[in-house]
Amino acid sequence: MPTLRSTLLRCATASLLLLGLAGSYTHAAEADNYCHDKTALDEWQALLSKYPDDADIIKLYALRSGLCAMVERDQLALDRAIAIFEAERVRIITEKQWDRERLQSKHGA
Repeated sequence: MPTLRSTLLRCATASLLLLGLAGSYTHAAEADNYCHDKTALDEWQALLSKYPDDADIIKLYALRSGLCAMVERDQLALDRAIAIFEAERVRIITEKQWDRERLQSKHGA
């Protein structure tokens, strides 16, 4: 039987995966700027509302906001900002997947 922690990890991981797909941050070649994309911002705010205590979602939201501010001030190139955000998003997703696998193996699921 899944524990509350494993269920929350699964939900948070799925949310991060979906957000990454919806935001299409992997289109570095096209360098789409989602900083002012209302749909992307609404998705982030919905995630924050749904998981207000998830430190990883808070970190990614803050990272996104900071990177967008730097791009707007011409302190950072858009493609570099996308690469930084994507690397952190992938790191967090991978870490959550490892946590879930450790929990499953620990509980024999």
